[in-house]
Amino acid sequence: MLLAFTLLLIAATFAAISAFTLATLLVLCAIAAAFFLAIIATLLLAFTLLLIAATFATFHFMLTHWLDDTITVWASYDFSIFCIEF
Repeated sequence: MLLAFTLLLIAATFAAISAFTLATLLVLCAIAAAFFLAIIATLLLAFTLLLIAATFATFHFMLTHWLDDTITVWASYDFSIFCIEF
């Protein structure tokens, strides 16, 4: 009877240690997954903000340089035609 109780106590102790270890591993995996998802979300946010900034920079360049140069070329072309006609 004492031997059976001792073996039962040893088995319960190992089961408790195994359950605690398993719970600890699950918590650690959940923490790692949360960090991984946070990193992925941060990278997606950074990429989105970079894309928005690049879009605004492109439009800024078009409105300040490309469009201005194009209008200047058109005006010069029209003025040269005007000078040739008269």
